[in-house]
Amino acid sequence: MKYTHIAFGMTLLLSLSLFRINASADTYISFSSNRSGNFDIYVTDIFGNNLRNLTNHPAYDGDVTWAPDGDSFAFVSNRDGHRDIYIMDVDGIATQRLTNHPEEAAQPDWSPDGNWIVFTSDRESRENYDIYKIGVNGRNLQRLTKHRAYDSAPVWSPDGKQIAFSSHRDGPVSIYVMNAEGKHIRRVTQAEVRSISPSWSPDGKQIAYSANFAGSGIYVMDMHRKEVRRVTPMEIWSKHPAWSPDGDWLAYDMEPENPWGNPKELDQNIYIVPANGGRPRQITAHAGKDRDPAWVPAEFFSVSPSTEKQTTLWGRLKQSENAAK
Repeated sequence: MKYTHIAFGMTLLLSLSLFRINASADTYISFSSNRSGNFDIYVTDIFGNNLRNLTNHPAYDGDVTWAPDGDSFAFVSNRDGHRDIYIMDVDGIATQRLTNHPEEAAQPDWSPDGNWIVFTSDRESRENYDIYKIGVNGRNLQRLTKHRAYDSAPVWSPDGKQIAFSSHRDGPVSIYVMNAEGKHIRRVTQAEVRSISPSWSPDGKQIAYSANFAGSGIYVMDMHRKEVRRVTPMEIWSKHPAWSPDGDWLAYDMEPENPWGNPKELDQNIYIVPANGGRPRQITAHAGKDRDPAWVPAEFFSVSPSTEKQTTLWGRLKQSENAAK
């Protein structure tokens, strides 16, 4: 009996250890998908297992960005008639409408300090999209760009001091960087090459983006040396890169090359690839469109509920699995 107790204790400790490993920062990715008919938000591990819904609504839900503490996420939805930005707690109970305007709000990104969300909107002119930021309490809306161009896909630098975005203000769409107040705007990619969807590396030294050289591929630029490398295969439509928290991987959505030049008609799935380049790993495989990946923060998978947060996502996933059996 004594040895049985010892064996049981060792098994329990091993299980808890594996539990922590499985709930690490780099193991889960959220994305939007229309696999059930309309776009909703899902989460899966990097092996394509443990797929779960985070939203389940007849409207469009997409463009996910996570709060730094992992307690909530912001997303775009037209559930109230037009596309606005919403914030939802991870338990799915509380949903806050952050913006409320007849014109579109899109592509939100949560600031590293947790206080702001930057986004794209055409609220000032239907001919132009500009970059705005708003407090997570829905107050203090600020317009950061004002240009007769399409400014889109804003993302915060890890220190919160800069914002990268896409724009065609000087010709072909390129990647630009400005400070957090919308000042000192400068182009950082080649003007001759169409570049979109920037994403900062966790150390702030590199920017990944999608560029249209031979098909739309994922490239990484060293911000100091201005060196550029391609990390995805040639002749592949690859878009919307997102860095893993440790900086080792890039998630993206990908479509096979379309000889008719219209990739929107093809299947779309989520992949990851080493940030230094290498063989991609396919994460999702579905006839629907899976897109806009975002890595889930480590805090979201805490295995020790606090007094403020008695329920964890891992617990909810296990409860959902048990209910489905």
